[in-house]
Amino acid sequence: MGLLVPDSGHAEVLGEPALRLTDRVAQRLAYVPRQPEAFPWLSAGQMPAFIGRFVPRWGWSG
Repeated sequence: MGLLVPDSGHAEVLGEPALRLTDRVAQRLAYVPRQPEAFPWLSAGQMPAFIGRFVPRWGWSG
């Protein structure tokens, strides 16, 4: 997800360096938390636009 920069090592996702994914690869990824938490002030329809702001290049504008 690119939220943390590793101290060492190397990781690839679908053949690309994990910290420099192209849009083609990034669009194929999803994150599903173990304990999903909804924000009580958002409706189900508002949630994707809110979360999408954290990664604007991949986000959904609603």
